[in-house]
Amino acid sequence: MSGHYLAARQLEFFKGRNDSGPNKDSLVDALAIAQIMLLYVPRSNTWPMIIQKRLPIGYTMAEKAVAPSLVCLTDLKPSISYTNSTTNFQQSPLLNITYCLATGTDHSHGKILCVVIYNSLEWKRK
Repeated sequence: MSGHYLAARQLEFFKGRNDSGPNKDSLVDALAIAQIMLLYVPRSNTWPMIIQKRLPIGYTMAEKAVAPSLVCLTDLKPSISYTNSTTNFQQSPLLNITYCLATGTDHSHGKILCVVIYNSLEWKRK
């Protein structure tokens, strides 16, 4: 999840911060709450439910902020607003490099290009 946050932060910087719409702040809040709950709150029945509720909300908001940034990177015709672009990005909700739902889908019925992107700045290279 922290790798997704770093990628979202970098892409948000590239496109510019959107104060009125979705941004990475929800993911930051969810990660902070999860860390606090895991470290300081005594184990009870409520803390897993709070984490399970907040992390997907934060991830969804960060995903909505990341997709327009990816459109800006790939759009051939630069414009001020990317809201009307036909390009659609689907991000893997698993956040796992070993398997991505988009790459396992049958795309034979239409013209769909599937590209798997990872943030090379996140992993230490030897």
